[in-house]
Amino acid sequence: MLDLTQIARCTLNREPYSWAAINGLLAPKPAAALAATFPLDHFKTVSDRESAGEARALLRLGEDAVAHSMDLTDVWRELAHELLSPAYRTAMSLLTGCDLTAVPIEANVHHYGPGAGLGPQVDLPCKLVTHVLYFNPTWNPKDGGGLRILRSANPDDLVGEILPLICDSTVLVRSDHSWHAVQPVAEGCRQSRRCVEVTFYRPRSASLIWPSGDASPLHRYEGTEAQDPLREAGWAERLRRSVLGHRAVRAPARISASGVAPRPARGAPNAEITMEGLSPTMFAGMSYPVSVTIRNTGSVAFDPVGPREYAYRLGVRDRGQETVWGPARVDLPAPLAPGETVTLPVTLTAPSKPGLYEVEWTMVLEKVAWFGSQPAPLRVEVSPPGADLLNHDVPPKMVAGHQYEGTLLVRNPSRLTWSPVGHRWHAFRLGIIGQDERAWGIVRADFAEPVAPEETVRVRYVVQAPASPGHYHLQWRMLQEGVVWFGSLSEDRIVEVTTAGAVWADGRARDHFDPSCWREATNVIRGDVEEVLCSHWRYVSNAIDDAD
Repeated sequence: MLDLTQIARCTLNREPYSWAAINGLLAPKPAAALAATFPLDHFKTVSDRESAGEARALLRLGEDAVAHSMDLTDVWRELAHELLSPAYRTAMSLLTGCDLTAVPIEANVHHYGPGAGLGPQVDLPCKLVTHVLYFNPTWNPKDGGGLRILRSANPDDLVGEILPLICDSTVLVRSDHSWHAVQPVAEGCRQSRRCVEVTFYRPRSASLIWPSGDASPLHRYEGTEAQDPLREAGWAERLRRSVLGHRAVRAPARISASGVAPRPARGAPNAEITMEGLSPTMFAGMSYPVSVTIRNTGSVAFDPVGPREYAYRLGVRDRGQETVWGPARVDLPAPLAPGETVTLPVTLTAPSKPGLYEVEWTMVLEKVAWFGSQPAPLRVEVSPPGADLLNHDVPPKMVAGHQYEGTLLVRNPSRLTWSPVGHRWHAFRLGIIGQDERAWGIVRADFAEPVAPEETVRVRYVVQAPASPGHYHLQWRMLQEGVVWFGSLSEDRIVEVTTAGAVWADGRARDHFDPSCWREATNVIRGDVEEVLCSHWRYVSNAIDDAD
């Protein structure tokens, strides 16, 4: 319901104090449902320096239970529970620079009817941060009701004004000069100014709206309900359009709209991240081992961890894009307390498209915000992989189960060296591929040393012929072990595999050693030699006679 990424993307204005206007905090569908069922029961009239109009408890100070929950719709109960969530507290901590992860919280629903408003004031010291969420689908600026950011107690010393339009909200960080006011709602306004005020209090504070022993009678809010435009015919369609299409902040042009991004303050989650082993050049789509070290420099433990919502995880991005590098997330083996350090072995997969990229590791609180980073992103050149298999030489006939030697002529046409090589994970190797690869088994051929760009090398390999007679395809291709196959295929050689008896029976093996047949005896293979030697031994040992 709450799009906490909107809080994460927001920057805190520093002029004249710390405040922010957040747009799009609520998704359109639940926002429309919340506006249509805005509470009307269990209100009391409030008239003091901290509030005005009518107020209803949603979350009482320091309590986890939703107040008067049976009289709320499901969407309002869901909103209350999300306001209690650790994710919301952490998102607000990251935005404001205040540690709000464990302080008491209170939330109240407000109707500001005609004439209701607040004069210029600074919040009392018991408050840390106030977050006001608005629920009016439409609002005419002429009807007042705007929250005014002031430089001083002078109501005309204006910095900006925020209208109470749905999906938007305002954050005020309390200070001795955090002056603000709410313009009185105009007489004759056909709707109340509707909002939920979430207040983060200092520990051991008392509620300012619901003090201990308060026996104020509660009543149903009537106000302008009879003339409420939401109850008129066609209100649902107008509500949907207003939720999808409004704009909330109206500020004088002399004030920067972007503000100044805050430094993570003491108490907010933060991390220092370093990486070792990253190559400045990579092949597209291939993987490389690196190590990433994380130090918790905040005062909040990274807990929980693992593949779950609202967990602390390590993420990799390229200039803010999450999906370019892989893996998108790396899990911490255990919670990380403030001041602790952990080093993670990571297999980093390069982007699939060649080009120049920047690798940036950051911590992420899932579904909430990114925080912490490397001192600076690291630039990497990603090149397309390639391999040319120029020649393939292998005996065309083999005896089943016997071993044979072949050769491959291979060229590296890329701009990067094939390294590492050998019998290891992520090494550059040659492998049998094609329709008969299972018959040959998982066979690899290794380079003696890394292959430089534009270098051509001859690779020798040994294969064992399939166990069953027949004709088999034998074809090779380059691969990065455990990652990806790439480059061109070798020539597809068709090898005839026979049994040992068949070789002797057709007379070919004997012909290889018959002086009268040398010109016809071509393609002598190891199996022929072995069979001749074995037969000769049987002959000299009288196992068979000369006629055989």
